[in-house]
Amino acid sequence: MPVQLHAIHKKISALRLRELWLLMWSTGLLVALPLLQRALTLPALVTLYGARTLPTLLPPLEPERLLFLIRGLLQQHVGPFRPNCMKQSLVLFHFLRQWGAPVTLHFGVAKRDEALEGHCWIELAGQPFGERGNPRPAFTTVYTFPTDNIHRRRRFGWIPRSRTKMPSQAKAVT
Repeated sequence: MPVQLHAIHKKISALRLRELWLLMWSTGLLVALPLLQRALTLPALVTLYGARTLPTLLPPLEPERLLFLIRGLLQQHVGPFRPNCMKQSLVLFHFLRQWGAPVTLHFGVAKRDEALEGHCWIELAGQPFGERGNPRPAFTTVYTFPTDNIHRRRRFGWIPRSRTKMPSQAKAVT
């Protein structure tokens, strides 16, 4: 255990201030999630996580860096921190919405043998983000939030241009 704590400490000490703030805020969102799931309906939970609250004092991170940090936090396997598509998607959705990114949250189901399998993912500017492949053909979407998202360029400084390019490779919009 001390070796694992030392490794975690080393990783945390290499982070910038805004990344540490983001991880602390993410920790709060993840700790609150199981309690909120019991108390709220899915639409109410998604509305809460997608609500635009006060503007953040720190500038937004590149989406790939945000994804890297959230995945790293979930992979620590401590308490509520276990990798899960819904946890990852809700936290990504929360921050990207706060920063004005054109993001949509999707919940889908698929029948595998005799069982139903669910998946949650986000789309950034109309394209799946943080996924190994496109989940749309594999899952039937049963819930999307927001339903009126038209993927306009907002105050975010970049928009992915195609499925083959990562957002960091896309030309910045001025």
